[in-house]
Formats: sequence, C-alpha cells, structure tokens
Amino acid sequence: MVVPVVSINKAIGVLAITASYVLVSPSSAQTNQLDDFALLDSKGQFHQFTRYRDMAAMLLFINQDNCELSDWAVAHLASFTSNFRNSIPLLALNHGSLTRSVERLSDRNIPVLLDETGYIFQALDPSRGGALLMLDPHRLEYRKLDKEFVAASEIFDAAQSKQLTAILNAIESVSCSQQSQPFEQHQQNPSYVADVAPILEARCSYCHRLGGSAPWAMSDHQVIQGWAPKIREVLLTQQMPPGQIDADPERFDGLSHITTGEMITLINWIDAGALGEELIEDEEDPLQLIEPYANGWQLGEPDQIYT
Repeated sequence: MVVPVVSINKAIGVLAITASYVLVSPSSAQTNQLDDFALLDSKGQFHQFTRYRDMAAMLLFINQDNCELSDWAVAHLASFTSNFRNSIPLLALNHGSLTRSVERLSDRNIPVLLDETGYIFQALDPSRGGALLMLDPHRLEYRKLDKEFVAASEIFDAAQSKQLTAILNAIESVSCSQQSQPFEQHQQNPSYVADVAPILEARCSYCHRLGGSAPWAMSDHQVIQGWAPKIREVLLTQQMPPGQIDADPERFDGLSHITTGEMITLINWIDAGALGEELIEDEEDPLQLIEPYANGWQLGEPDQIYT
C-alpha cells in the first residue's frame, strides 16, 4: 500500500510539511497491502477492487505478453471463471494493451484488466508474471496462491480447491521473462511547473477553478499538495477526471480523458511528495494564472427563461 509518511521541518519561521510514499508494505511474510484501484478490461468493462467486497475473495492471474501459457492452463483458468464467477471471480491482469496474449484469455471469457500505466503490475511485483494471486477486497490485501494455502484455507470449498490445484499445476511450468514497465521507464522526478501544472490545467481546471462546478479550486501548488493523496486515489480508481468511459479518448469529444503518460507523471510526482521546489526560487505558479469563471450565465443570458 502507498502510505504517506509525513515529515515536518521548520525553517525561517515557515512550517513545511513533506509527504513521501511507500509503494507496497508487507503486513506479514506472505500477505501484502494493496491500495484500491480500478481498470477497464479488454471488453471495456469497468472493474474496481473494492467493488468485489461482497465476494469471499478474488483471484488474479498475472499475465505478460511473453508468458508461454499452455492450452491446458487456459482451459483450467476459463473453467474456474465460468463455474465460480459469482462467488470467487477470477480475472487476469496484463500490463499492456490489447495483444494476442490478452485476446487468447479474453476469448475464453476470462476478464483481462488492462494496466496500461504498469502501476498496478509494479505494485503487485513484476517478478510474479505467470503467478496466481488471491486478493482480499475487505482487508485490501493480496498474497501469492500456492497449493499448501489452498489445501489449508477455509475460503475455498472442495470443488474450488480441486480446480485451483489443477490451475496451479498447469501454471507451474509457465515461463515469463522479465520485462521493463512503462511506469519504470517514465520520468521519475516530474517538475511541478513544467510537467504537473500543465496537466492539471488541461484536464482538471475546467471544473476545478474559482466559480467552477467542482467543490474546490486548483488555485495553487499549496492546495494541490494538500489534496495530493485524494488526487492519487481518484486517479487510481478512475473516478477523476470524469467521463473515462473508453480507453481511446479520440472516439469522444469534450472529455478531459487523462492519458497513460499523464497518469504516470501525476502519480510519480505525488509519490515523490508533491513538491514544488521551483516555486521557492520565485518562479510563477501556473495555476494562479487560471482565470476564474465570471458570475452569471457562462454562454450569455438565455432569450427566454421558464420557471
């Protein structure tokens, strides 16, 4: 789980609060914490981790484009998905976009979550390619599934345990070579002025400005830093910007759809503490230059008003 660690420094009479973040922290030797997240699958269906809280657990197969998954393994994954989708759903996670590997699973009605930023894939550990994980939506935890745990766990009934054992046997020989991730390849220390503020202005300020429809205005860096943990949360769960109804923003007009690169920039910046070091050197804050909306009718007064 990405946990804010706040350090307080007092310099020249100014109290400065700096937040740093830890991507995932293990709560035990085998169980790790995981933040809530949301992704679209290969068929455009929306999936949010915490929306599976009415299930005993959910299973996630970590797929990579270079995983050599046998037909036998795919058949076992598809069978479990079909038989137990209403009690213990099984999904797959792929850190890229649509590929033949994804289509192969999707064609067997296995939902494949498309993690185009690679952020969730990295949080779950890229070395787990080809592994089956069990996620707990109640505790926001996950662990790697193995046959010993399946045999001893009270979560699974006899039929589920039998099929899971067959799946684990089938994927034991799956080979997935390590691949570099989009999240790792992107810049690790974004600039507030040069990188972050332009994204916020383009994607968020239409509503988040003085006089706008949002409940608070992105008026300067200090405000953004204060809201940074919440901004991170709504980005990862795809609550904001609103209207993220398709992975291809070019198919719709008038949407502030955030791109993969922009998402990575914002998350990197927030995880690094949401700093604005350039502003200390008297550089102008771009968000302070955003014009507030004028009072009254934004498009002019209507010809006729009916009450």
